[in-house]
Amino acid sequence: MEQERDPRAHLDHDYVGQTAAAVAACLREGVPIEVNYQPGDMTSYQLVFVPLQEIRCAPGRRARSAGQVDWEPRCQFGVSRSVGCALIAWVGHGATALDLAAGHWVAGYISGLFTGSGNCEALAALFDAVAEEFS
Repeated sequence: MEQERDPRAHLDHDYVGQTAAAVAACLREGVPIEVNYQPGDMTSYQLVFVPLQEIRCAPGRRARSAGQVDWEPRCQFGVSRSVGCALIAWVGHGATALDLAAGHWVAGYISGLFTGSGNCEALAALFDAVAEEFS
């Protein structure tokens, strides 16, 4: 019987950890960060992390007539606006909001959030390493 192979074993864990530390530091500061993530598996991911805790919003749409209500000016991201929550864009593959501090990221879940192909285990490793920075 073959042993199950760790899909993250071949990644450059030092690099992943350093990248995660930089991402977590920017999220704590409320500053966006771009990452040309190259986890050591011959892939590259152009990622942008935008912290949600201090993101500004444009004015909401005003009601046009009596009986109507003003529109909510804020987007609904599906996550809180606490430290660790970010809008993550994978350039060319879409964007999603995640609470990175939550941890336990699974590649199968991540692959459903973005379009196209890539090693979602590598992304899960980065997201988990960011979560560790918050624990």
